[in-house]
Amino acid sequence: MKRLFICLTVLLLFLTVHTHTQAQGYSLSPGIEEYTLNPGETERGDILFRNRESTATEVEVTIDTYDPKTEEILTTKPFITAQTKGATVASGESLRIDYTITIPQDTPVGSYFNTVTVQETSSSSQEGNTVSVKKAVGGIIALHIVESDSTIENIFFQQSDAQLIITDKGFPYLSNMEIEYTYTNNSNFVFRPEGEVRLIDSEGKQVTSRVELNSKKEAVYPGDSFKETISVDAWEISEVLESRDVI
Repeated sequence: MKRLFICLTVLLLFLTVHTHTQAQGYSLSPGIEEYTLNPGETERGDILFRNRESTATEVEVTIDTYDPKTEEILTTKPFITAQTKGATVASGESLRIDYTITIPQDTPVGSYFNTVTVQETSSSSQEGNTVSVKKAVGGIIALHIVESDSTIENIFFQQSDAQLIITDKGFPYLSNMEIEYTYTNNSNFVFRPEGEVRLIDSEGKQVTSRVELNSKKEAVYPGDSFKETISVDAWEISEVLESRDVI
């Protein structure tokens, strides 16, 4: 008997690669920072702005609430307060921006996103232009709020629904087996499901290449679903009359 075996892992948080962002002449590091906190908790952090211009620049720091799904700045009050409001940064020098995260006790669990933006205070424009330009660079701070007696892992498994269904059994040498993978996020968190599908025989031998799930690393927002169709070609003439199970 052939069995279709799914090994599902999950990247639990929205973005976990701590990188840097940059605009012409400016950079901010890390470009993405993440915290897992409880309601009522306070945390401190910092982010580093660097001026790569040939002259000094005067900058100001702003904090906003951000919706990564719609890419919109929201009007709700951010959880982050910056201790550094602005400064003049010399050419080649850096400015450390200290901030405090304060999570109110009545905050519902879920994923929240604030942005830190560093923008020059004076505008510049090219000759002939009628629109002034202010250069800026920004970073995202993701805040995952959980109850003290819970974990991100538990929330994922308790409030997610994953299904693997054979939609077309296919036919030897004529058509592949078609498998549909669906992941539904029933939580208030942003998850990025990752994993793989392998086809193995009754002896545990893998008979096809591994098929990666969510290869584009798409994030699944609260209430949304991710769906992917997998095509598997694993037919041999001796297998025509054998059944397959999806596990």
